[in-house]
Amino acid sequence: MANCRCGKEAVVLLRYTGRHLCKKCFFALFEKRVKRAIKEFYPLKRGQKVAVAFSGGKDSSVLLYLLKTLALPPVEIVAVSIDDGIKG
Repeated sequence: MANCRCGKEAVVLLRYTGRHLCKKCFFALFEKRVKRAIKEFYPLKRGQKVAVAFSGGKDSSVLLYLLKTLALPPVEIVAVSIDDGIKG
């Protein structure tokens, strides 16, 4: 695979842009896009309570992690999980 724009070995290819990125640059781009989307579509206010539907999968886990770690206004985060009673 090609090198990242920073010169390190790329681990991912963003097909829609044709860019090759290393792990660090990919995470930085991903976090930047998530932060921008939150600011644009779901602006948060200091002290606001935010409920996140939590399935336990990677998508909801990453969202909870990013809400906690990104430099956004401090908010109270509540993970909501529903037991639908389906066994297995």
